[in-house]
Amino acid sequence: MNVFSRDYIDRLFEEYKLDPRSVPMEWQSFFANMESDSAQSDVGQSHTQSQSKTSSANRTSGASSESDHGRVIQLQDRVDQLIRGFRVRGHLEAKIDPLGMPRPTNSELNPESYGLLPDDFQKKFSARTIFGENFKTLEEIV
Repeated sequence: MNVFSRDYIDRLFEEYKLDPRSVPMEWQSFFANMESDSAQSDVGQSHTQSQSKTSSANRTSGASSESDHGRVIQLQDRVDQLIRGFRVRGHLEAKIDPLGMPRPTNSELNPESYGLLPDDFQKKFSARTIFGENFKTLEEIV
């Protein structure tokens, strides 16, 4: 299961409905926007009014929420790649040499090589595939 999986997003939404703070901030924003969009369409406005609102929302906040959602998915995918990198190559940098000989670093274990920046380190990501809590900051994951 990954962030492109409908089951994954559905499960996050169920968690959000129970406790919005249980999901990362980016997902909270996404789900809040999604709920406000559906609430507007349920008000019972005429077809032309709802069309007008939908098209103006797409031009303003809709495009923004789509790009925010895309950024969240992209960041989560990068974190998943980083986790996989540690699973596959982590032993290369493990400090297991009793003589303490230096080892070369591996770019697959550097978050920046995945496009993860220092300000991403305090954001929470899904960590279901590793031990512990379901969501951790990037700093905790690394």
